[in-house]
Amino acid sequence: MSSSESSLRVFARLLRMLRPLYPKILAGVGLLLLSLPGELFPAFAWMYVVDGLIKPEPSLTVDICHFVVSFGGAVQNTYGLLLSTLVWMMGIYVVFETFETLSSNLMQRVAEQFIRDLRRRIYHKLQTQSLSYLQRQKTGDLMSRALSDVDELRAFITGGIDVILGEGLLWAATVVIVMLLDWQVASISLAPLLAVYILLRVFNARVTPIYQSARETAGRVSSRLQENLSGVVVIKIFGREKQEAQRFEQTTEDNYLQQVRAINARTLYFPVARMVGFLSNVFMIGVGGWSILSGGSFTLGKLLAFRAYWWRLFGPIQTLARVNDMVQRAIASCRRIFEILDAPDELPDAQDARSVQSIVGHLSLDSVYFSYQKSEPFAPERPESQTNRWVLQNVSIDIPAGKTVALVGPSGSGKSTILNLLLRFYDPVLGSVKLDGQDLRQLTRDSFRRHIALVQQESFLFNESVLENIRYGHAQAGLEEVEQAAQAANAHGFISQLPQGYHTVVGERGGTVVRRTETTYFHRPGVSGQPPYPSS
Repeated sequence: MSSSESSLRVFARLLRMLRPLYPKILAGVGLLLLSLPGELFPAFAWMYVVDGLIKPEPSLTVDICHFVVSFGGAVQNTYGLLLSTLVWMMGIYVVFETFETLSSNLMQRVAEQFIRDLRRRIYHKLQTQSLSYLQRQKTGDLMSRALSDVDELRAFITGGIDVILGEGLLWAATVVIVMLLDWQVASISLAPLLAVYILLRVFNARVTPIYQSARETAGRVSSRLQENLSGVVVIKIFGREKQEAQRFEQTTEDNYLQQVRAINARTLYFPVARMVGFLSNVFMIGVGGWSILSGGSFTLGKLLAFRAYWWRLFGPIQTLARVNDMVQRAIASCRRIFEILDAPDELPDAQDARSVQSIVGHLSLDSVYFSYQKSEPFAPERPESQTNRWVLQNVSIDIPAGKTVALVGPSGSGKSTILNLLLRFYDPVLGSVKLDGQDLRQLTRDSFRRHIALVQQESFLFNESVLENIRYGHAQAGLEEVEQAAQAANAHGFISQLPQGYHTVVGERGGTVVRRTETTYFHRPGVSGQPPYPSS
């Protein structure tokens, strides 16, 4: 697949995603069509004033304008016709401005609705992805895709789609009009625009990989910043501030160089395109002036109209060139967004998966083999022949309901892996993990996880109140139940001393709350999970 074909397919997919919004987009286009006369009529008015009033040059176009301006012949006085022309110009402009404003407002609302839905879709995709997938990604890069890349799409949809449609329709209408006025002068004037189209193709071929690299380096900048802010304590403990600053500077330098390459491409293309496009103005005045001086059919009024329409012919070329630049950036961002949306769910619920309403609590691992090296092939009939790849090898554990079991071993022996398998953050390569005799792969993930309370080694606080943090896994719990859970965790006394008690906002990661011990509360045993609370 060539880069141009790939870009076209990405852009076509983006347009398909906009399909639910097509009715609103079509309404916006309709308003744009209604506003076109406001852009096109002034040049006719100028031509009529010159060829119809100042220096009469009879023609079909002048006769039509006279019929409109004179209200079907009701106005005959020359000054009255001039005043009527001005009234028509002002009235059409007001109508044009009204329709254009309504169209712009509607298209911007469409863009915001699309961006809102897209961000929700990306968030849902990330939230439902497997832990294995998320651990392979860089958090900062995922944030860059969900925020910066989506913002690129907003810029395109807000300032691109309506411009492409509006300027494109206006340009096509202008071409038709100048062709009807004088096709010979119009053809010569439009000839340089073919060169602009060729330049556009060359620019796209050059800038597409540059924008792709620029978006990737921007993702690395976000990832580096996120990692350094998250690991700031470790950086300070080991005195690595200078080294990390150098690494961040190098990452930002890479992004800077890619952005400069894009700037150089734009600054080379746009002036050349403007210069080539300006030749149409030179040809128009030269050929039109020669026709007038030599006694041809071209008139001074037509020359004035052509001069007015030249901007409508050349202006959209400049505008569409800038919009094309926005399109290329949007396509680069779309590729990164689609990589998230297209990533397969590595741990999907089986089609016949059952929902768990109640459990006894009997857990077991039966002859489980597990490896994080998913890409390496293995022989399922002889798994023992690849001992180096296994984190767990032929492990069987039986945990009866109501029993307390401790897994003890050195770091890397598989304790956390077993916990992850019990929660079905991963699936075993061989063997099975069962709850009450049922393979977890035959149960819906959400249903059986509601019956499990996980106590992580490191506590995590959301920037919400103490109350919301404690009942995070049981949102319908009342204050009385939350206080009971806090008392069970020996945290009630400490919480009561906070400024607003259970309604104190803890700040990001608990920054505004002085934690007296590292084992106090918040997402501790049975506090944030549902099991300690009675079933409703």
